[in-house]
Amino acid sequence: YLGSSPISQRTSLIKLAQGNGSRAQIYYELHYLIFKNIFSELVNLIKFNGSSLISLTTPVKVTNPPKYVCDNSVSQSIIDYQVSLQKALEKKQVKKYFSLARSLTQASVGNSKSFYIFAKYNEFLGRTKNALYNYRLAHAFDCLQEQSNYVLNQTIKKVSLKKGAYFYDFDEIVHQDFGLDFVFLDHYRPQEKYVLQVEKLLRRKINELLKY
Repeated sequence: YLGSSPISQRTSLIKLAQGNGSRAQIYYELHYLIFKNIFSELVNLIKFNGSSLISLTTPVKVTNPPKYVCDNSVSQSIIDYQVSLQKALEKKQVKKYFSLARSLTQASVGNSKSFYIFAKYNEFLGRTKNALYNYRLAHAFDCLQEQSNYVLNQTIKKVSLKKGAYFYDFDEIVHQDFGLDFVFLDHYRPQEKYVLQVEKLLRRKINELLKY
């Protein structure tokens, strides 16, 4: 898919997500590896040239439902359990079926919908940290990757810290109030207060660097 237009690339990825989950997962694993290597080389090049890099993670609205479930992580019984768990959630029978929701994430490895449902169960019970973690896993296992996700953000974080680049976790800053306040204005844009907070951090760091 390298070199193809965004529209044709998206069409190809949808076909892949719909028809061959195992190939899609391999594709994304390679994508993550290539991104890690390219980003590492970018940090090395910038440092070699005597410049400074300030890296940021990308804010991702984790409560957006995953788009596709990879077909190699699904069966009719898993679908039936997911339907039952969603009905139980609607009836607020969360405590009764919480263990089942957790077990389903273990039984259906890589099933984005199972992790999404379990995240909702955690959020309903006020377990915001577990909810956020499982929402992020649901996005990471989505069989149609069209934007950043937890895996890419963790790669940015680990490479930046390992190589001594300046780093701010924009995604974590946005989600510091997860469960307490709405953090996104729409599917993509975080609240302005988080943007202003990161702008302030960047301005301060740039001013520090300009003094040297």
